[in-house]
Amino acid sequence: MKKKLISFIFIFIISTMIHSQGYSPSEVVHLFGEHLNTIKDYQCRMYEWSIKGKKEEIRYINFYFLSPRLIRMDILKGNRAGDTGSIGVLREDGRVRGRKGGILSAIAVTVDREHGLATTIRGVTFDESDAIAAHERLLFLLDNSQIDLFEDPSGWLFECYLFEEDEGVTREVLFLDRLTMMPLFTKSYEKNKLVQFVQWDSYIINAGLPEELFHVRYKADKLNDLQITNNTNLPLDLRE
Repeated sequence: MKKKLISFIFIFIISTMIHSQGYSPSEVVHLFGEHLNTIKDYQCRMYEWSIKGKKEEIRYINFYFLSPRLIRMDILKGNRAGDTGSIGVLREDGRVRGRKGGILSAIAVTVDREHGLATTIRGVTFDESDAIAAHERLLFLLDNSQIDLFEDPSGWLFECYLFEEDEGVTREVLFLDRLTMMPLFTKSYEKNKLVQFVQWDSYIINAGLPEELFHVRYKADKLNDLQITNNTNLPLDLRE
Protein backbone atom coordinates (compact mmCIF):
# COMPACT_ATOMS: atom_id res chain seq x y z
CA MET A 1 0.00 0.00 0.00
CA LYS A 2 2.85 2.40 0.86
CA LYS A 3 4.56 1.91 -2.51
CA LYS A 4 1.22 2.34 -4.31
CA LEU A 5 0.69 5.68 -2.55
CA ILE A 6 4.23 6.82 -3.37
CA SER A 7 3.74 5.86 -7.03
CA PHE A 8 0.41 7.71 -7.18
CA ILE A 9 1.96 10.92 -5.81
CA PHE A 10 4.75 10.76 -8.38
CA ILE A 11 2.49 9.90 -11.33
CA PHE A 12 0.06 12.69 -10.45
CA ILE A 13 2.81 15.30 -10.22
CA ILE A 14 4.67 14.35 -13.39
CA SER A 15 1.43 13.99 -15.41
CA THR A 16 0.60 17.64 -14.71
CA MET A 17 4.07 18.96 -15.56
CA ILE A 18 5.76 19.86 -18.84
CA HIS A 19 9.41 20.03 -19.82
CA SER A 20 10.89 23.21 -18.39
CA GLN A 21 10.64 26.14 -20.76
CA GLY A 22 12.00 28.81 -18.43
CA TYR A 23 15.06 27.55 -16.59
CA SER A 24 17.84 25.09 -17.27
CA PRO A 25 18.68 22.48 -14.61
CA SER A 26 21.83 24.39 -13.63
CA GLU A 27 19.88 27.64 -13.25
CA VAL A 28 17.34 26.03 -10.91
CA VAL A 29 20.13 24.45 -8.87
CA HIS A 30 21.78 27.87 -8.61
CA LEU A 31 18.53 29.45 -7.37
CA PHE A 32 18.22 26.67 -4.82
CA GLY A 33 21.74 27.30 -3.57
CA GLU A 34 21.17 31.06 -3.33
CA HIS A 35 18.07 30.42 -1.22
CA LEU A 36 19.96 28.10 1.14
CA ASN A 37 22.34 30.97 1.88
CA THR A 38 19.43 32.89 3.44
CA ILE A 39 18.46 30.11 5.85
CA LYS A 40 19.64 30.23 9.46
CA ASP A 41 17.40 27.43 10.67
CA TYR A 42 14.55 25.29 9.47
CA GLN A 43 12.34 22.46 10.62
CA CYS A 44 10.00 20.07 8.85
CA ARG A 45 8.23 16.74 9.05
CA MET A 46 10.21 14.03 7.29
CA TYR A 47 9.10 10.60 6.08
CA GLU A 48 11.73 8.05 5.09
CA TRP A 49 11.13 4.68 3.45
CA SER A 50 13.88 2.46 2.12
CA ILE A 51 14.73 -1.15 1.42
CA LYS A 52 17.96 -3.07 1.17
CA GLY A 53 17.80 -6.75 0.38
CA LYS A 54 15.04 -8.17 2.54
CA LYS A 55 15.15 -5.29 5.04
CA GLU A 56 12.62 -2.45 5.02
CA GLU A 57 12.83 0.78 7.00
CA ILE A 58 10.02 3.25 7.72
CA ARG A 59 10.45 6.38 9.80
CA TYR A 60 8.40 9.48 10.63
CA ILE A 61 10.66 12.26 11.86
CA ASN A 62 10.60 15.80 13.20
CA PHE A 63 13.66 17.30 11.53
CA TYR A 64 15.56 20.38 12.78
CA PHE A 65 18.48 22.25 11.18
CA LEU A 66 20.60 25.11 12.50
CA SER A 67 23.31 26.78 10.40
CA PRO A 68 26.08 26.04 9.73
CA ARG A 69 25.08 22.37 10.10
CA LEU A 70 23.62 21.18 13.36
CA ILE A 71 20.93 18.58 12.70
CA ARG A 72 18.45 16.95 15.04
CA MET A 73 16.04 14.13 14.20
CA ASP A 74 13.26 13.08 16.56
CA ILE A 75 11.82 9.76 15.38
CA LEU A 76 8.11 9.86 16.10
CA LYS A 77 7.51 6.37 14.77
CA GLY A 78 9.74 3.75 13.19
CA ASN A 79 9.80 0.05 12.46
CA ARG A 80 13.28 -0.71 13.79
CA ALA A 81 13.81 -1.74 17.41
CA GLY A 82 14.03 1.33 19.65
CA ASP A 83 13.25 3.74 16.80
CA THR A 84 10.06 5.28 18.18
CA GLY A 85 10.92 8.07 20.60
CA SER A 86 14.62 8.11 19.75
CA ILE A 87 16.57 11.32 19.21
CA GLY A 88 19.78 11.88 17.29
CA VAL A 89 21.89 15.02 16.90
CA LEU A 90 24.69 15.72 14.43
CA ARG A 91 27.13 17.84 16.44
CA GLU A 92 29.64 20.47 15.38
CA ASP A 93 32.45 17.90 15.56
CA GLY A 94 30.74 15.80 12.88
CA ARG A 95 29.79 12.98 15.25
CA VAL A 96 26.27 11.91 16.19
CA ARG A 97 24.99 11.75 19.75
CA GLY A 98 21.75 9.93 20.28
CA ARG A 99 19.51 7.85 22.45
CA LYS A 100 16.91 5.20 21.78
CA GLY A 101 13.28 5.49 22.76
CA GLY A 102 11.50 3.50 25.44
CA ILE A 103 13.33 1.79 28.30
CA LEU A 104 16.73 2.57 26.76
CA SER A 105 16.11 6.34 26.66
CA ALA A 106 18.33 6.94 29.70
CA ILE A 107 21.39 5.79 27.75
CA ALA A 108 22.98 8.25 25.30
CA VAL A 109 25.87 7.29 23.05
CA THR A 110 28.15 9.13 20.65
CA VAL A 111 29.20 7.50 17.38
CA ASP A 112 30.78 8.43 14.06
CA ARG A 113 28.17 9.64 11.60
CA GLU A 114 28.76 6.60 9.34
CA HIS A 115 28.04 4.17 12.19
CA GLY A 116 25.04 1.90 11.63
CA LEU A 117 23.31 3.35 14.69
CA ALA A 118 23.30 6.78 13.00
CA THR A 119 22.37 5.86 9.42
CA THR A 120 19.50 4.38 7.47
CA ILE A 121 19.68 0.76 6.34
CA ARG A 122 21.09 2.08 3.06
CA GLY A 123 23.84 3.95 4.88
CA VAL A 124 22.40 7.48 4.50
CA THR A 125 23.95 9.75 7.14
CA PHE A 126 22.53 12.75 9.00
CA ASP A 127 24.33 15.18 6.73
CA GLU A 128 22.97 13.40 3.66
CA SER A 129 19.39 14.08 4.77
CA ASP A 130 19.14 17.87 4.82
CA ALA A 131 18.55 20.54 2.17
CA ILE A 132 22.28 21.20 1.83
CA ALA A 133 22.76 17.54 0.89
CA ALA A 134 19.95 17.78 -1.66
CA HIS A 135 21.69 20.77 -3.25
CA GLU A 136 25.07 19.01 -3.21
CA ARG A 137 23.50 15.96 -4.79
CA LEU A 138 21.99 18.03 -7.58
CA LEU A 139 25.39 19.61 -8.25
CA PHE A 140 26.81 16.09 -8.56
CA LEU A 141 23.99 14.99 -10.84
CA LEU A 142 24.51 17.97 -13.16
CA ASP A 143 27.85 16.43 -14.13
CA ASN A 144 27.10 12.76 -13.69
CA SER A 145 23.66 12.15 -15.14
CA GLN A 146 21.28 12.97 -17.94
CA ILE A 147 18.64 15.28 -16.46
CA ASP A 148 15.09 15.77 -17.66
CA LEU A 149 13.64 18.86 -15.99
CA PHE A 150 9.88 19.28 -15.72
CA GLU A 151 8.19 22.46 -14.54
CA ASP A 152 4.79 23.65 -13.43
CA PRO A 153 3.57 26.52 -11.20
CA SER A 154 4.30 24.46 -8.08
CA GLY A 155 7.97 23.79 -8.84
CA TRP A 156 10.53 21.70 -10.70
CA LEU A 157 10.97 17.96 -10.98
CA PHE A 158 14.43 16.62 -11.77
CA GLU A 159 14.55 13.15 -13.29
CA CYS A 160 18.17 12.05 -13.38
CA TYR A 161 19.60 9.02 -15.19
CA LEU A 162 23.08 8.33 -13.84
CA PHE A 163 25.88 7.61 -16.28
CA GLU A 164 27.26 5.05 -13.81
CA GLU A 165 25.60 3.21 -10.93
CA ASP A 166 26.09 4.81 -7.52
CA GLU A 167 25.70 2.24 -4.73
CA GLY A 168 23.40 0.38 -7.10
CA VAL A 169 21.25 3.44 -7.85
CA THR A 170 20.70 4.15 -11.55
CA ARG A 171 17.97 6.84 -11.45
CA GLU A 172 17.07 9.60 -9.02
CA VAL A 173 14.10 11.94 -8.87
CA LEU A 174 13.86 15.17 -6.86
CA PHE A 175 11.06 17.70 -6.64
CA LEU A 176 11.89 21.29 -5.67
CA ASP A 177 9.02 23.42 -4.39
CA ARG A 178 8.75 26.86 -5.98
CA LEU A 179 7.14 28.52 -2.94
CA THR A 180 9.68 27.45 -0.32
CA MET A 181 12.57 26.68 -2.71
CA MET A 182 13.10 23.53 -0.69
CA PRO A 183 13.01 19.85 -1.68
CA LEU A 184 9.67 18.07 -1.17
CA PHE A 185 10.71 14.54 -2.07
CA THR A 186 13.41 12.36 -3.56
CA LYS A 187 13.20 8.87 -5.04
CA SER A 188 16.02 6.46 -5.80
CA TYR A 189 15.84 3.47 -8.14
CA GLU A 190 17.95 0.44 -8.85
CA LYS A 191 16.99 0.09 -12.51
CA ASN A 192 13.18 0.00 -12.31
CA LYS A 193 12.99 -0.89 -8.63
CA LEU A 194 12.19 1.85 -6.12
CA VAL A 195 14.57 1.46 -3.18
CA GLN A 196 14.24 4.78 -1.34
CA PHE A 197 11.64 7.49 -0.94
CA VAL A 198 12.07 10.54 1.29
CA GLN A 199 9.53 13.31 1.74
CA TRP A 200 9.79 16.61 3.60
CA ASP A 201 6.80 18.86 4.27
CA SER A 202 5.42 21.47 6.69
CA TYR A 203 8.58 23.59 6.48
CA ILE A 204 9.14 26.31 9.06
CA ILE A 205 12.07 28.50 8.05
CA ASN A 206 14.06 30.94 10.20
CA ALA A 207 11.86 30.60 13.29
CA GLY A 208 14.84 31.21 15.59
CA LEU A 209 15.69 27.71 16.82
CA PRO A 210 18.00 27.83 19.88
CA GLU A 211 21.30 25.96 19.90
CA GLU A 212 20.17 24.19 23.07
CA LEU A 213 17.67 22.22 20.98
CA PHE A 214 20.60 20.31 19.50
CA HIS A 215 21.23 18.31 22.63
CA VAL A 216 19.57 14.92 23.06
CA ARG A 217 18.23 15.77 26.53
CA TYR A 218 16.53 18.98 25.41
CA LYS A 219 12.79 18.47 24.97
CA ALA A 220 11.53 19.93 21.70
CA ASP A 221 8.21 20.97 23.23
CA LYS A 222 10.14 23.59 25.22
CA LEU A 223 10.00 25.59 22.00
CA ASN A 224 6.37 26.31 22.87
CA ASP A 225 7.47 27.92 26.15
CA LEU A 226 9.90 30.08 24.17
CA GLN A 227 7.05 31.03 21.80
CA ILE A 228 9.01 29.71 18.84
CA THR A 229 6.89 28.40 15.98
CA ASN A 230 7.52 24.68 15.74
CA ASN A 231 6.26 21.37 14.40
CA THR A 232 5.91 19.42 17.65
CA ASN A 233 2.09 19.48 17.55
CA LEU A 234 1.67 18.41 13.93
CA PRO A 235 -0.56 15.33 13.59
CA LEU A 236 1.18 12.13 12.60
CA ASP A 237 -0.11 11.16 9.16
CA LEU A 238 0.63 7.46 8.97
CA ARG A 239 0.96 5.91 5.51
CA GLU A 240 -0.86 2.68 6.21
